[in-house]
Amino acid sequence: MNGPEYRKFSVVIPTMWKSIVTLDLLHLYDKCEFIDEVIVIDNDKDSRPENLNTIQKLTLIESYENLYVNPSWNIGVYQARNELVAISNDDILFEPDDMFSFVSKLDNFGAIGMSHFNFGNAASEICLEDGNDIGLGWGCLIFVKKSNWVQIPENIKVWFGDNWIARTCEMRGLSVMKLRSNRIIETSMSTTSGCESFNKVIKNDILEWAKL
Repeated sequence: MNGPEYRKFSVVIPTMWKSIVTLDLLHLYDKCEFIDEVIVIDNDKDSRPENLNTIQKLTLIESYENLYVNPSWNIGVYQARNELVAISNDDILFEPDDMFSFVSKLDNFGAIGMSHFNFGNAASEICLEDGNDIGLGWGCLIFVKKSNWVQIPENIKVWFGDNWIARTCEMRGLSVMKLRSNRIIETSMSTTSGCESFNKVIKNDILEWAKL
């Protein structure tokens, strides 16, 4: 069994294959020594690229309809074989080794998202700060522990999944932090959820979140 200084991650990525960087990101995760499972929830199988068989760590979960991002996160974390889970957007691009190595050595945390600085200004070294940058990129990549996961309510589909993670951790006294990386993360942000076809679902998410 791996010691606390070298633990493996399952990465969970819902996708509709709308971003041009998704395949490159999957290959980067596949090469990262701290990752031994890449779980892709395929919400648009008709758009799936043909050369996924080159990704050795891939576990593909195929859906016959769009499950939306929050239910996909629930499924991915449930399926993950590792205690350490990274929930990743499909439209980011970065070198994962240093960041995953850093988090693999941590013991006591609830959820770690990204600092807004990561999307334009790399730090000299990786560091953690309390709180979150929700709305500024915190949810583009979130590290959680499977044993701490609280299912996201099924009535919120696209928005507020990161809010739910932060809230449920804080309610149980678990730390919610943002990670300042020494690697710039490239992203077009909300490549899929920004599509007009999601407007009705998002409006409903806003109403349902207000009730929680």
